[in-house]
Amino acid sequence: MQTKLFLPLLLVSAVIFISGCNKDKDDKSLSRSDILTIGKWRMTALKMTPPVDYDGDGIVDSDVYAFIEACDKDDYFTFMKDGTLELNEGTLKCDPLDPQTQTDNWSFVNDEKEIIIAGDRCTILELNPTLFRVRVLILNKPAEASFTR
Repeated sequence: MQTKLFLPLLLVSAVIFISGCNKDKDDKSLSRSDILTIGKWRMTALKMTPPVDYDGDGIVDSDVYAFIEACDKDDYFTFMKDGTLELNEGTLKCDPLDPQTQTDNWSFVNDEKEIIIAGDRCTILELNPTLFRVRVLILNKPAEASFTR
C-alpha cells in the first residue's frame, strides 16, 4: 500500500547516476530546463512538514523516506527537453511484472517557480546541477522531496 502512495510522488519528479553537466559551461549560464534535463535524478529524501503519523503507529514521522522500500529507492527519473519524463525502475523492481520504464509528462509553470509532473503541481525550492528540491502534497499534507544526481 505504501508503494502505491509513493507512485504519484515518484512520477512527480522529480532523482542518480553519474552524469554531469558540460564542464565547459558555467553552471550559472544553464537554464532551469538545461539543469533538469541533464542526466538522471534519484529521490534521496522525503520529509513531511509538519510531521504526521504516517504509518499509524501513534508516533509522528517527519522522515517519510525511511518508509520507502529499497526497490523504490533505486528508481531514477530522466526529464527530456520535449516535456516527457521517464521513470526507470532501477536494478531492484518491487514487482517483476512491472515494466522497466514508464513515461509521463512534465512542464514548468508560474515563471519556472513550479513544475507539473504527471499532473501533480510542485513548488520548486531549489534546482541546481546536483540537487532538485520540491514542495509537494502527499495525502493532502505538505512534504518536501529531494532528488540528487
